[in-house]
Amino acid sequence: MRTITARLLTMLFIMSTMIGNLYGNQPATNPANTATTGAPPRSILLPEDLLWSSAQECLKKAQYREAGEKFVQFAHQCRNDQRYREALFYQGLCELNLGQELQALNTWKRVAQLELPEKNKSQALLLTLEQMAGYYARKGQDAEQEKTLRQLQAEFPDAEATVTLHAQAAEDKLKKSDYAGALGFYQAVAVKLTEKDRKNLELAVTMTTKGAGNPRELLTAANGSFENNNVEQAIKLYQAFLKENSASPLAAEARTELGWSLYVQGKWQESEALWQDVIRKGSLKDKWVGQSRWHMIQLLMGPAGKPDKAIELCETQAKAFPNDPRGERALFIRAWLYWTQKQWVKAGGAFNDLLAAYPANAVDPPVQGYIRDCEQGIRDVSGGGK
Repeated sequence: MRTITARLLTMLFIMSTMIGNLYGNQPATNPANTATTGAPPRSILLPEDLLWSSAQECLKKAQYREAGEKFVQFAHQCRNDQRYREALFYQGLCELNLGQELQALNTWKRVAQLELPEKNKSQALLLTLEQMAGYYARKGQDAEQEKTLRQLQAEFPDAEATVTLHAQAAEDKLKKSDYAGALGFYQAVAVKLTEKDRKNLELAVTMTTKGAGNPRELLTAANGSFENNNVEQAIKLYQAFLKENSASPLAAEARTELGWSLYVQGKWQESEALWQDVIRKGSLKDKWVGQSRWHMIQLLMGPAGKPDKAIELCETQAKAFPNDPRGERALFIRAWLYWTQKQWVKAGGAFNDLLAAYPANAVDPPVQGYIRDCEQGIRDVSGGGK
């Protein structure tokens, strides 16, 4: 009996080992792998998904007719799909690119009508309002553009498109000298403006306050901007002043200062044109003619590299302003330019002219040094040496 029992136990052990070999090495069941979500496997797409993907592919390839037809089909067949309104937007975009502008606008209006009453707005409305605002801007429909931008600001105040479109609308107003209109658009998104747009906002503020009916105050603001190293702002204010006050007695001052603002930016041709205009239209002894002439001298003896022309203008300036610091400066520069060219005889004569008209320069050490250089230069040329 004991032998049978032992054998039986041995057989049972062998059977259990075999069963373990058959099943014990199988991986443990993971509940997460067997959970059902009700969604089809990723490899299986629904018909509406295939249609949507096909439409998007056509759109990426700029196949607007094919894409538009697919978006129309999607919108017709999938009204309850969450992408329905987005499909309408893309349908309008395809129509726009096919030159069907009014049809596109009407399609987008459908999106807006569906979206605006909703509490939670979708991306489709943002895209739609962005395109509608651009359309109205291109067509010059200011009232509709402004209305659309107000809707954009109300529904998507933090969107980049909201800020960008408001800034673009404001710039368009500035170009038309509609500073009040520009101010309104800038103020709507003031906290999110770029540095450039903030400067334009300052311009709009200045023009709607100081620039309204007070040319002198506006010109003073432009001068102040330049003195504060805000050259770009100064240029815009001078240009705005001249656009509105080209025949004003203050126009010569504005042109002269605008020229200098452009000069410091290296825009020498534009500067020269402004200064020449002031000189041509004004009298010889006019203050701003004299200032423009002086700036021309600076241009000619500097970036333009025309010292002979500069010398001619120095002679004119000296005659226009005798017994005046402006005339004194002109005579000195005339003599100094001859000195830089080592025209010792002319330089010596020019320094003598300076001393004759303004004797105080005789004790000025730099002037004394220049005169000694001239005397030495003349001796060297004549062969007299030291």
